[in-house]
Amino acid sequence: MHFTVLKDFLLESMKEERINLSLVDEVNKYLETFRGEIRSHKSSIYESIGGERKLNSILIKLFNRVLGDLKLSNYFKKKNVKKI
Repeated sequence: MHFTVLKDFLLESMKEERINLSLVDEVNKYLETFRGEIRSHKSSIYESIGGERKLNSILIKLFNRVLGDLKLSNYFKKKNVKKI
């Protein structure tokens, strides 16, 4: 259940930022490959990695790396990165 909610939030956020729909679909397919593995855990991955504080830290580092990459940063040129 949590997996679906988080995945849907991510995909909707990407659509709101007008990310190319084929890329959104690709991300969706990639995430679905983890569904079974995630469900087999006794505690949620969210809890296991440390909750909101740790996840925020990870996401900030991820976006900094994405924005620092010449190929990937092009997808975010006209986007409000702080909103993402």
